[in-house]
Amino acid sequence: MRLPPKVLAWWRLLRIANVFTAVSNVVAGYLLAGGDFDEPSGLFGVCAASALIYTGGMVLNDVLDYGLDCVERPERPLPSGAISLGFARGISCTLLLAGVGLAALAGEPSASVTVALVFCVVSYDAKLKSTSGGPLGMGACRMVNVWLGASVAGLWQAAPLFYGGLLGLYTAGLTWFARSENEAGWGPDQSTGQGVMALALGSLPALPFLVLGANSIAVPHFFWMLGWAGLTAGFGKLLLQVRSDPTPEAIRRFVGWLILGFLAIDALVCLAAAGWIAAAAVLLLVFPTLFLARVAPMT
Repeated sequence: MRLPPKVLAWWRLLRIANVFTAVSNVVAGYLLAGGDFDEPSGLFGVCAASALIYTGGMVLNDVLDYGLDCVERPERPLPSGAISLGFARGISCTLLLAGVGLAALAGEPSASVTVALVFCVVSYDAKLKSTSGGPLGMGACRMVNVWLGASVAGLWQAAPLFYGGLLGLYTAGLTWFARSENEAGWGPDQSTGQGVMALALGSLPALPFLVLGANSIAVPHFFWMLGWAGLTAGFGKLLLQVRSDPTPEAIRRFVGWLILGFLAIDALVCLAAAGWIAAAAVLLLVFPTLFLARVAPMT
């Protein structure tokens, strides 16, 4: 699909393809907290708020990285001059504030969680990203995003709190893995990221067995464990491929698959919480994500 250069620049700046992964986190948190699609009061609002905050965070990230990108990635929208730095700065603030305002319509719990989410996003972009705490900061953003969905249906429940922590752990591992994606070879960042993501995926079976309880999981455990086995096998296969060819291109491609992995993990969680239809609805978000990723890169 050919887009006008200005539109394409904005799509790249906003990382449009990744937005669906933020929305799927919110849906998973909502269903784990006991929400359902029959009465999705507030769900659409917090999904939209999450999307606004995600894109606002992406723009803020590039605004703050402007000097570095001018040297390392001059083709990006801001250093190339396709979008002015001042306008991008204003857009990032507008998107973040709009996300908070929209979530506030769903009630005080959602407003409070959204403020915490914006705090995590801004803290990561402005300070933590360049420190050793950067991966944990990014993990906190995804964790609170799950809790944003749960805030509509009942935040303080074990299932969404536990899953938010696990998804935050997976995100931290992904971030560690991607930290040196422009360098050839398998380094400490890749080893750390691999271990943290494996820990998160390996702990996921505790969700239906220990948190949701044997009587409340929406599908038989056998089918859920089959899905988990397929997910971990796919992760392992892709990991072996990138380990055998750790070029910057292969590492970036693997990171793209890891971002898509949010949709698969969220779909598996929705399967446990609400059944096949909910899982399929989340998994279908893969198609617009892949379509938009062909227009603008995910990283």
